[in-house]
Amino acid sequence: MKIRRSNPEILRDAQTFCATGVLPVLEHGRDGHGTASVAASPRRATHGTATPGCTLIIALALVLAAGSATSCRENRAAAMPDPLARAYDSESDWSDSSKVIPLNYQQAQGKRVFYQYCVWCHADSTPAGPSNRSNLNPNPPLANDGATLNPLSDDFMRNVITMGGAATGKSAAMPPWGKTLSQDDIDAVMAFYRAIAQPPYQPPARPGPKYSVR
Repeated sequence: MKIRRSNPEILRDAQTFCATGVLPVLEHGRDGHGTASVAASPRRATHGTATPGCTLIIALALVLAAGSATSCRENRAAAMPDPLARAYDSESDWSDSSKVIPLNYQQAQGKRVFYQYCVWCHADSTPAGPSNRSNLNPNPPLANDGATLNPLSDDFMRNVITMGGAATGKSAAMPPWGKTLSQDDIDAVMAFYRAIAQPPYQPPARPGPKYSVR
C-alpha cells in the first residue's frame, strides 16, 4: 500500500536508516501536489547497522525535500491570480505611474466616457495636451481625488453629473449632462472615478438614502 510522506518524514526515514539500519523507503515519486510518496514496507539493511550508503540516502532525502518544496512554491505562485489578466481595460495610477489599475467592463466604459467628455475639467492633462482645469475658479476636483469625492454618496454624485453644479449647490461651471449622457454612461463614469480614487474608495457598509445631500 502506498502512503504519502511529507518532507520532514522523508528526512526522518533517512536518519532512521543511518541509526538503525532499517530502510523504510522502497520507492518514491510525486503526487499532484509536489509531495514525495514512498512505500510503507520497510527493508532492513544487510548488516543491521548504519552502512556507508547512509550518506547517499540522506543526500537523496534532502534532494527530494528541496525539490518538493520548490514545486510547492511554484504551485502557489501559479495559483495567485493576476488581476490585470482578467481586466477588461486598465488605467495608469495618476499618483504613481509605475502602478496600473485594472478595470472591469463598467469601469472601462466609464473611462471611455471620461476621456470623451470629462477629462477637459477633471484632469490636469488630456491626450491632446493641457486641460482647461487651471482656468476654472474654483478648480474642479480631479477624477482621482478620493479625499474630495469618496465622501460623496453615489446618489449625490449622480445628481451633480445629471443636473449640473448649480442645481446641486456646487459650481455653476459644472454643466448638466443628463441630456447628453445616458444613465448607464453616468453610472459607468462614476464607477471609473471610484476605481482610480486615491486614497482608494471604500463602499459604505449600508447604502445611504436615495436623495441624500452628500
